[in-house]
Amino acid sequence: MKKCISLLVFSFGGVFLLLGGAGRAAAQKDSCVTSRCHADMGKSKIVHNPVKEGMCTTCHQVSDDPQKKTKHPNNQIITLTQQGADLCSMCHDAKNNKKVVHAPVMGGDCTFCHNPHQSSEKGLLKDTKPQLCLQCHAETIVKNMSVHAPVAAGSCPSCHDMHQSDLPKLLLKEGNDLCLTCHGAVKSLLKAGKTVHPAVEQGCMMCHAPHSSQNNRLLSSAMPGLCAQCHDPKNTKKIVHAPIMGGDCTSCHHPHQSPNKAMLKETMPALCFQCHPDSMMKQKFMHPPVAAGDCSACHDNHQSDFANRLVLEGNALCFQCHPDKEEGL
Repeated sequence: MKKCISLLVFSFGGVFLLLGGAGRAAAQKDSCVTSRCHADMGKSKIVHNPVKEGMCTTCHQVSDDPQKKTKHPNNQIITLTQQGADLCSMCHDAKNNKKVVHAPVMGGDCTFCHNPHQSSEKGLLKDTKPQLCLQCHAETIVKNMSVHAPVAAGSCPSCHDMHQSDLPKLLLKEGNDLCLTCHGAVKSLLKAGKTVHPAVEQGCMMCHAPHSSQNNRLLSSAMPGLCAQCHDPKNTKKIVHAPIMGGDCTSCHHPHQSPNKAMLKETMPALCFQCHPDSMMKQKFMHPPVAAGDCSACHDNHQSDFANRLVLEGNALCFQCHPDKEEGL
């Protein structure tokens, strides 16, 4: 924060406003705020420091109106000591020196978002968030079925810097680092996971919308269509596994990481037995693939053109492992 500099003595309508130090009491007595002029000034919850201290001349200066048409006392004209952001940067650090600058800041219009005198909102904002942001940004980002928690709370600054950033979209952090600031549980899982989904490594927004979505979990598209953007569709054959038919690939696969092959939530056959009865594992004699828990030796996990999602039809399936039986036919 820069040290704010102002005039010590200023004549307004023949009355001298003494600014700061011992003259502050006089400034409050003979100020621009009277019952007839600017009566509400300094009465809000948040008051700009120059206003609070009665230092009007920090930002305003007076000159005589040669045409004598001004409404101010003694035909004086009140103007700003500097224009636009140059006025604010007399006391505040400049906010336009990084790679990406918010459009109002770039235009030097600080008062597009901030009230220069007082406000009921923190930061002297003109309105609450996200209402203030939605004056320029699409309102649809807060009206979908699934809304990101910071967006729902109106906390745009949780992810974006309101003035400037060296990152795209005025983001506070780069890539997944921003998301993992809040999603610590996912961060821990990613560290512990043996297999990490390539989409996660490319970026959370490969699958998730950052503000809101018409789909659960802020997914940018519904499953299985979302998964099919990278993986071959698994619902194009006659017999489709029920979870895929229901559009939930995450019934069997973890979307972020897994300690198991193919991002499975559990090893087979334990995963299969979450839906299918495990009675087949309790018999005295078991088919070796069953005993080994290798369900996929005979069944396609996703889809098939054959009954029970068998990988081959009829005896052709058995002859994969028992070729001698085929020769004896």
